[in-house]
Order: sequence, then C-alpha cells, then structure tokens
Amino acid sequence: MATFKKHNYDLKTSSGFEKIYMDYASKMFYVGITKIDDPEKLKGIIQEIFIALWERRNELHIKGAIEHYLMRALKYKIIDYYRSKTRKKKGLERISTTISEIDFSTENDIAYSALCEEIEQITAKLSRQTQKAFRLSKIEGMTNKEVANVLSISERAVAYHLAKVNDRLKKLLITYY
Repeated sequence: MATFKKHNYDLKTSSGFEKIYMDYASKMFYVGITKIDDPEKLKGIIQEIFIALWERRNELHIKGAIEHYLMRALKYKIIDYYRSKTRKKKGLERISTTISEIDFSTENDIAYSALCEEIEQITAKLSRQTQKAFRLSKIEGMTNKEVANVLSISERAVAYHLAKVNDRLKKLLITYY
C-alpha cells in the first residue's frame, strides 16, 4: 500500500491521488519544459506517469518522498522520448536513403534503356556487315580475330567496321557524355 504520512497522501483513494496530482503535476511540467520544447508532448508524458501511478497504486511500495518518485519517473520518460525520437529519425533516414537509391537505380535503368535504344537506331542505319561486326564484338564480347573468323573477313576489316561504328556513335551520342 502506498501511503505517505508526511503529506498524508493515500494513493488508494481517488481524493489522495487527486491531491498528489494537484500538488505535483505543475511542478513536473516546469521541470520537464526545460527538457522538451513541445508542451503538448510533455503534458502527455506527465499524464502517462499519473495513469501508470493510478493503475499500479495497489502494488507500489514507494520508499521516500513521492516527489522524488515522480521526478525520477519524469526523467526516465523524457529519456525514453528522446530515445524513441532518435530511433524514428534514424529509421526515416534509412528509408530516405533507400528511396533515393531506388530512385537513382530507376533513373539509371531508364537512361540505360534509352541509350541502348539509341545505339540500336544508330547501328540500324549502318551496313549489315558493320552491324554484325559491332554485335559480335561489343555485345557478344568476341575478339577481333573471332569476329573475323565468323564473318569470313580479315581482322583489319573488323577493325575498320568497329572504328566506323565508334565514330558514328561518338558523333550522335554526344548528349550522353
């Protein structure tokens, strides 16, 4: 049973609890407002403390002054508030970073698709032999010697076709550089 002889507080009765609230809620507010800039949030924290006090009134065995108990409770609730606020902030930062990475990835995918389409259009205007040399070399990753064997042309001819494609791409894809 939480009874306080010094100030005659009896937590088990609503009148005793109300007396505690009337004597200490404003003190708690003035102490807490120096730590939390949001008066509404602080009022909510103080209410939580008094609700918990009322709900646990039959099991509480408070040694010492009720004021010390309430101020300690306020201190720990304020610490929890800032801890929670920090977690939320870190969580939002992680979400923001993830979203920006996704956005950047999406932008890259779109740009890559547009670039591939542009290259396809540019190479479509070249001769069939040049198109084949380009695809085998740049898309399939064959060496000039392998391309020459597949197309039955000399390595020098493959180099010529690739140089032709590179020149054309450099001129027409200047916007991507």
